[in-house]
Amino acid sequence: MALDVTSAVGAHHGAKKSGSVSWSTAEGWVVRATAQARGGRRAAGEAPDPFLANLTATKRWQIEQSLTATPKARRGEAAPAPLTLDVEGGPDDAYIVMTRYASGAIRFHMPTEPARRGTRRGGKRIYRFSIPVPAAPIADAAGRRGFISAAIKAVVLKVAGKIADFALSKLALLWETATWELKKQREGWLSLTAESLGGEANLPAANLQTLSASERNLLFIHGTFSSTKAAFRSLAQTQGRNGRTFFDEVQALYGNRIYGFDHFTLSRTPQDNVQMLLEALPNRPTTFDVITHSRGGLVLRHLVERRELFGSLADRFVIGRAVLVASPNEGTPLASPDHVTQYTNWLSNVLELFPVNPFTTGVEFVSEALSWIARRLVGGLPGLASMDNKGDIIQALQAAPNPPSQAYSALVANFEPDAGTLQRLLDAGADLFFPTANDLVVPTEGGWRVDAGSGGGVTIPGDRIGCFGLGGNLPQQKAVNHVNFFDDPGTVAFLVRALRGEAQPAAPVDIDHDLPSGKRRGAVRTEARPTVAAGAAHEQPATASPAVAATPALRAVSPMVSLPPNTEPDDVFQLSLIDPDPNDAIATLIATFRNARVMETVHIGTGNHATKTRTKPDRASAQWQDIDAMQ
Repeated sequence: MALDVTSAVGAHHGAKKSGSVSWSTAEGWVVRATAQARGGRRAAGEAPDPFLANLTATKRWQIEQSLTATPKARRGEAAPAPLTLDVEGGPDDAYIVMTRYASGAIRFHMPTEPARRGTRRGGKRIYRFSIPVPAAPIADAAGRRGFISAAIKAVVLKVAGKIADFALSKLALLWETATWELKKQREGWLSLTAESLGGEANLPAANLQTLSASERNLLFIHGTFSSTKAAFRSLAQTQGRNGRTFFDEVQALYGNRIYGFDHFTLSRTPQDNVQMLLEALPNRPTTFDVITHSRGGLVLRHLVERRELFGSLADRFVIGRAVLVASPNEGTPLASPDHVTQYTNWLSNVLELFPVNPFTTGVEFVSEALSWIARRLVGGLPGLASMDNKGDIIQALQAAPNPPSQAYSALVANFEPDAGTLQRLLDAGADLFFPTANDLVVPTEGGWRVDAGSGGGVTIPGDRIGCFGLGGNLPQQKAVNHVNFFDDPGTVAFLVRALRGEAQPAAPVDIDHDLPSGKRRGAVRTEARPTVAAGAAHEQPATASPAVAATPALRAVSPMVSLPPNTEPDDVFQLSLIDPDPNDAIATLIATFRNARVMETVHIGTGNHATKTRTKPDRASAQWQDIDAMQ
């Protein structure tokens, strides 16, 4: 039965209650509570939430209450105030609220104020949560703008069991060790073939005594929450445009001398990973070509550029040619210690948007990390901290000596989400940290900005950079992002040429100019990019992917204030113009300042698309929506 929050004097109404969860709202909400469903069991007739089922399957969380809140506000009216939930619990209890928005976005919320001791018997406390209402960026056919009419689903989750009173770094090591044991994975060197990489069984341990000292060997280094098999498995099946797989192409180069190195990425730093990698090698120089993904690029760069950290062990590894795929050389804002909640929000949504992904321990990390956050545990996560764009590790690595000349190539993507994915990212809050080109996880341009802080400038030249997406120089079958690089035939072709030392046929990337940032919130970089060179015409797929072909044309308006390099955009008023149809006179203007966002329909004139006049929106008609300040 629907429980309607009734009117009362003042801005907020009297609280309704079900079990230990009560709620109070502003006028304009209808709230429906499902039957009590502790321990992860759902009420009869309630559709299961797949992500919630996976989350509670970790046994770290139990469901206290599920609610569905529907705003009464009609299109064109002001948005209802945020939904407020009061959760009554013991002084040692820890709660979070998971919301599922109409776009499908998952978002986690911590109490918006410290738990306060109530007057109830037994020393109960009240934990208050404020759930924001996202604005819908898509106007109706008449150009009117309104707030979402679909329901917001909220689930109150309580930490189950005890959490040891250890430093966060130790908790991370204990968790990572237990999770890998459960999945029957181990740290160390592995032997790879196309058959073993594409098969179901775990990869076999490598016999490093058979390493060739006179021939080149190939090494794969994976990224965060991943493994060699999960990160690079697609290479066993993906065919280049000549119909041959990556392993077919490199058989003559390496034979059976292909290896992977599995390692912890949360509880160990790249330096820790390298120490373990080197200690396992024979005590003689061995030459490796290397393919890395994501954080694996930082591990390789420690091997090559920070040799002084490892003493004589460093002599065991000699770099040949390397391809850094989506490497966070300048870090990623998501890895900031202040953004751990946002990181879990982002990871949760990416896991659902792209169910085929390299994150073998993704859901488990979300579950465990949320329990740490809910307990207000302090400290750093060594593996994530290595990617903090303001952290010591990135700063030291960027100031290290340059790598050997011609050693590195870079493969990156400037991912442009479609309208549905964009809405979900905005609702999840993840795109707040990427006002510039990115692949959903790391800033795109950071993929080639190696040692930019050492005074030597960019050390990967434009003719050794492959870039998918907006402003890039490589064609793509479908939109390439951080988790699906190795599914695209263009990746196979780029990797093979780089490892052979052959010139890439695509036009060099213009590393002196920023990539366009398209439809991202607060887009600030809009320079045009070079097109694919004529010599690469044969690389174009015969038929464009329908998903790519249907991508709306977009334009971005430069902000009123220019940003200096490495400046966070928090205190800058920013404007972005989304023009989904070149033949239409209506576009969407997104304006952001700090924690506020407005999205308004604007008329951009008629006639030639290139000369349309942008009209400032009527400020009086703008509808502002506060964005949840996540802990």
